[in-house]
Amino acid sequence: MSASKLPVYEIAVYVFVWVASICYSSYNVYLAGKLFDYTAIGDDFSDNWHGYKKDMADYEWTTWLPFLLYTMPPWVAAHIALTQVTRWISPQGVPGAQSFITLLFIMAHFGPACALFVITQVVVYYLILRLKSVALVWLFGVPFLLVSCFGLQETWEHTGKSDHQFIMMLVSTTWLNLHCISFSLETLASTPSKTSGTRIFYDLLGYSLYFPTYFLGPFIIYTNFGPYMYRSFERWTIERVCTFVLSLLRYLFWAAVTEASLYFLYIHALQYHMTVKTGFYDLEFMESA
Repeated sequence: MSASKLPVYEIAVYVFVWVASICYSSYNVYLAGKLFDYTAIGDDFSDNWHGYKKDMADYEWTTWLPFLLYTMPPWVAAHIALTQVTRWISPQGVPGAQSFITLLFIMAHFGPACALFVITQVVVYYLILRLKSVALVWLFGVPFLLVSCFGLQETWEHTGKSDHQFIMMLVSTTWLNLHCISFSLETLASTPSKTSGTRIFYDLLGYSLYFPTYFLGPFIIYTNFGPYMYRSFERWTIERVCTFVLSLLRYLFWAAVTEASLYFLYIHALQYHMTVKTGFYDLEFMESA
């Protein structure tokens, strides 16, 4: 399907309207943030920086940013190193290397109970694949999801770990549930092949426990993921290194922009404090009157 060709002036108008709208909206959010009484709000603000408070109301951001910046990098480096060495020796061992790093992380940060739950879920879905039952795929999906949300919480209270780690564990196990269901449905829907049971289990293990997407995605269907799992080793050329570094810098740049914006645009805190928004609307009305 060919893309529509719009006149240059029309595109320019759209860009101008979009940028102006974003700037105007951001400015109004900034003005509304000045109406906050920081002393009466509690834990929604912290870190005074040149007179500006940081919006801490987004619990997910305050949970995941330290994880992405400080906890995850050495494990990602270990994942890349191990998978590259394994791919150089034998690409057939890559799924095992990928799942090994993820299981080590789970053991270290979430405990053996979570690791046992992860392995159990993968094994159960493998057995379902051997039975070739789509109904069982969906039937077991709900109980596993409930165990992720409620069952593991009971054991978590005895581990002494933080609430932030519990959130990460909860999110990652639900991602695991999604990957197992997706892999099973795709495999059962595909034409019958001579793939051995061991290979199917290995594929499921490598796909569902792929470390870079295990915690925050993005979700990739196995049809798109599978062909790259067993690809041959490629040497790290200067171009490949530059591409990797550029992608990393882009990631860090936007993380820094988002973090800095929390000192000026209290988007998340405004959601929980309706009186501030009401006061801002009243102020606008009085100024326009």
